[in-house]
Amino acid sequence: MASSSSSSDGGAAGDAGMEQELEQDMEQEMEHEEEGEHEQYFLQHEWLQFEHGSEARRRLEKFSRMTHGRSAAIDWGFIQHLGDRDVAEAIVGQATPFRRLFDLAFLPCYRELTLEFICTFHFRIPPSAPLDHPDTVSFRLGGQPHRLSPATFGVLVGLYSLEETQTPLFLQGRVDQDDVVILQWWQQIADGPFAYGPRAESKARVSSIRDPLHR
Repeated sequence: MASSSSSSDGGAAGDAGMEQELEQDMEQEMEHEEEGEHEQYFLQHEWLQFEHGSEARRRLEKFSRMTHGRSAAIDWGFIQHLGDRDVAEAIVGQATPFRRLFDLAFLPCYRELTLEFICTFHFRIPPSAPLDHPDTVSFRLGGQPHRLSPATFGVLVGLYSLEETQTPLFLQGRVDQDDVVILQWWQQIADGPFAYGPRAESKARVSSIRDPLHR
């Protein structure tokens, strides 16, 4: 009886496994069908009409086929439970652009507007120009074109306060970092090598960062 029962249980488990695999296959097929429908929807949306052959159109054709993940946010309750909140807040800060960037993940997001923004976004700043230089940031949103300074853009999206954009740290800050600075920084927080670019033999992996809070 025990042998028969074991065989029966094994058969039931096998049937359940097959059913689960079939369900997963059906879900994947439905996802592919939905992705195709979504792509056509976005290509035909009134806010996403760009001239064929333009950079914005090429971006749209690429991004409309991609799966868009959810924005990352910080679970302060979980970090508090781990006993690392003081360390995390020392890294992120209390009222900083970095903190506000993560808080933006809690706001509603609309894919049509997101696609329109990333398809038309351009950031062009002349050499040695200050960050309040006008017409540096350009994009389209809701069919309306916009041209702003980096300072105004930062205030409107909630990363900076108006007072912060008027400080020397903001106005005289660097807008990029050279490879030497990035490499030195990476060596302070990670064990693996730092390499990037299409021909790089190894990549800078998040898993090689020693402290999970830095990840």
